[in-house]
Amino acid sequence: MNTEETTTHGDESSRPARGSGRKWLVGGIGLVVVAAAVAGVLIAVNNGGGDGGGTAAADGPPRFGFDGFGKLKPGMSKDEAVATGELGPSPVSVVTGCEDYSFAGGPLPDPAEIAKDAELEKSYQDARAKSDALNKAADAGPGKNAGAKQFAESAQRYADSAAAIAEVTKISEQQSNRSAARIERSNAAGGVSFGGGVLRLLSAPPGITTPEGIGRESTVDQLLAAYQPKGLKLESEGRYEMAVPGHPGWVADFDTKAGKVTNFLVRSTEIRCKQPK
Repeated sequence: MNTEETTTHGDESSRPARGSGRKWLVGGIGLVVVAAAVAGVLIAVNNGGGDGGGTAAADGPPRFGFDGFGKLKPGMSKDEAVATGELGPSPVSVVTGCEDYSFAGGPLPDPAEIAKDAELEKSYQDARAKSDALNKAADAGPGKNAGAKQFAESAQRYADSAAAIAEVTKISEQQSNRSAARIERSNAAGGVSFGGGVLRLLSAPPGITTPEGIGRESTVDQLLAAYQPKGLKLESEGRYEMAVPGHPGWVADFDTKAGKVTNFLVRSTEIRCKQPK
């Protein structure tokens, strides 16, 4: 899921850019993302009045609102969110510091996939450390009066540094591909992502609509009619975005394809999978 992988479920703040696999959920994992995520939307039980609140619906399924999904609220701690009982028993993904959960009754964690992600993350960190050391060594070029031997040694250091950079790039691309796959799975079922122990992204499951009646399969014209007056804009190809009312630093994203909404989410633009040191 992972939704900052835009968004992503690895997190764009934790490493060099690796392509669009971070569009989700996040961090991370991510959301996917996106971000993950990486994988996500903020969903709310709402009375259908169109105010984006989180009150109980009189009838029908819960609806997407801007103040939470049942007991799940923007920016709440992971411990608080897990204690609501509205999430699965354990993370379905743990990548670059982001932890992604499905909703209760959703997909269960796959230990084999989680182990693969952890192994790839360790490989990345090891390769990055090796590359940094070799780059530093390569920067120490031959002295002004160096002889043939010193120049040959310097050339070898540059070659070793280039090979190490290529290895980092290769592993990073593998992570990006896995992140994209996680985001696709997360968007299909919906879920949430945590970064630094804080809820950073929620993705709507199938069958959920906004108080204005926007859900998967709504047309782009319907989406624009509902939210363009509230600030919805085309952020990138196929993605519309707007600020979340009442929650500074949060945005709502609606992904579209072939003229229809395919999924929607809310995410923090400030909470990262890995917090800056």
